[in-house]
Amino acid sequence: DRGSPWRNLIDAVVLQKIGEQLTVGINGDYAIEGDVSWYGAALMANYKFSPMFRLAARAERFYDLQNARAVGTAVSEATLTAGFAIADHSEIRAEVRGDFADQPIFNGGTANNQATAQLAFLAWF
Repeated sequence: DRGSPWRNLIDAVVLQKIGEQLTVGINGDYAIEGDVSWYGAALMANYKFSPMFRLAARAERFYDLQNARAVGTAVSEATLTAGFAIADHSEIRAEVRGDFADQPIFNGGTANNQATAQLAFLAWF
């Protein structure tokens, strides 16, 4: 039942640091909501070129073939992020992302893909 108040989710994340500069990871999710399910996986890597600059890449695939999460199709994304440290607890990030679907779900249901870019300032305490 899609209106079930319960969602059972299994989430697994494995990260591995390779040397001082490279971190790679994999993430997998599987969920059941009533009588429908969804699942997905992601691969990621982060390479620190210097204390001030890093590049990160991520690719994901999400399957919602039973419309449990109101997507109703398979969707992929690829993201490239550049991080510029400006202090011990802050960073400027520039990111480009491409989203790709098996059905036309973007731009009001008229496109199978979309591209986005963002510039962000982050601070953490």
